[in-house]
Amino acid sequence: MATMQTPNGFDLDTSGQRVVVDPVTRIEGHMRCEVNVDENNMIRNAVSTGTMWRGLEVILKGRDPRDAWAFTQRICGVCTGTHALTSVRAVEDALGIEIPENANSIRNIMQLSLQVHDHLVHFYHLHALDWVNPVNA
Repeated sequence: MATMQTPNGFDLDTSGQRVVVDPVTRIEGHMRCEVNVDENNMIRNAVSTGTMWRGLEVILKGRDPRDAWAFTQRICGVCTGTHALTSVRAVEDALGIEIPENANSIRNIMQLSLQVHDHLVHFYHLHALDWVNPVNA
């Protein structure tokens, strides 16, 4: 079995046919996918890597963690609210804060609304052009 070590320290099985898709551009930012397939077309290894570094770790360093949501929501132009809510939850987990059940319910409603919005934007704005000719639509 041929192996390779990634910059992150993972050992990857690199035997078989290697398929690389780089860049994956139908997302906010860019991504690289590498897959190794054996002789039976079974995936032996798959790696997905974000290739766009935005520097939020540097921007947030030394700041009050309670302000992180305002910066992290700028990671993506489509799913800003999702990143903001996730950042708030991460800070609350780190500080051991428990929110009331009603607040959690409101957040879940917000998250599901954002999920519907994200799916519509991703499909109709980013992906549909791969399947539909806009001139004939």
